[in-house]
Amino acid sequence: MGGQNALAILTNDVQNFDFMALDVQNQRIYFSESDSGRISNVNYEGSDRVMIMNDPGKQPRGLAFISNTLFYSDSAFDAIMYAPIAGTNQPAQFAPFKKDMPDLINVKAFQSKTTSLSHPCRTENGQCDHLCIPKQLAGHECICATGFVLDGSTRCKLY
Repeated sequence: MGGQNALAILTNDVQNFDFMALDVQNQRIYFSESDSGRISNVNYEGSDRVMIMNDPGKQPRGLAFISNTLFYSDSAFDAIMYAPIAGTNQPAQFAPFKKDMPDLINVKAFQSKTTSLSHPCRTENGQCDHLCIPKQLAGHECICATGFVLDGSTRCKLY
């Protein structure tokens, strides 16, 4: 992983891909298409697409997935909406989480979790210049943003 040989996992029937969120536990990628009012998810290979919202009157933008709940910012209604995701292929039943939020574009969710496990990425970003990717058995890999290449094992330089 370093940006070379990128693989497109979703290429057909996508209009104005806006935001995405990961459900790591179920290995699903959620993504929004605000112009068409859609939120869908696919597996990590880009197949098994499930549309959980298809409402042209809505404008789903930012997405956040936490504790089996999907949140999205709706710029048409100036609201943060949420729905529990039960792992079914049924459309989600979204309800308002917070209303009257003009100019809302994105939403982020964080869950504090107490853990006794330690990992190199948790301390000074694993010494990585850009992004620290956890690996099994407490290992990690540093990767660089687009336009940069890895110089050694932790440093990024323009290419």
